[in-house]
Amino acid sequence: KMWINEFFFLMIRRPPRSTQSRSSAASDVYKRQGINAEYMGNNKKMEQPQIKLYSYFRSSCSWRVRIALNLKGIKYEYLPIHLVKEGGQQNSEEFKKINPRGYVPALFIDGDTLIESLPIIEYLEETRPEIPLLPKNPRDRAVVRAICEIINAGIQPLQNLSVLQKVE
Repeated sequence: KMWINEFFFLMIRRPPRSTQSRSSAASDVYKRQGINAEYMGNNKKMEQPQIKLYSYFRSSCSWRVRIALNLKGIKYEYLPIHLVKEGGQQNSEEFKKINPRGYVPALFIDGDTLIESLPIIEYLEETRPEIPLLPKNPRDRAVVRAICEIINAGIQPLQNLSVLQKVE
């Protein structure tokens, strides 16, 4: 049981607060990469890249992505996809263009649409490492990933809407 407590501490802990604001920290990252975050080319203010999360408020998969985005301080547009209304908005032709599998979450980021919560979170961790979600120690990271997989493959599918609809 001790490792479970350690896991929840590692996964749920808030990132350490710095005296620097998130926007100032992001500006420093841009500067280190040689990017002027205020002006680009024609001296117009650079807009932050648009990030869109297609999500359902009761989806545990979507919760994981929202938690990761919020812990990392990443601003995003929340686009609700109701899984029950109108026969399930995820089944609409419009949403199937975003995610042909018809599942949430789907995250539009860096010009691509990513699907499935764990790969989305791994992408965020790899492309935006400034505020890490995983511990530094490889063993601890392995424990966190194992527990994530237990939840992802062992627990979560049993309460998934598609499974519940077939059981009824």
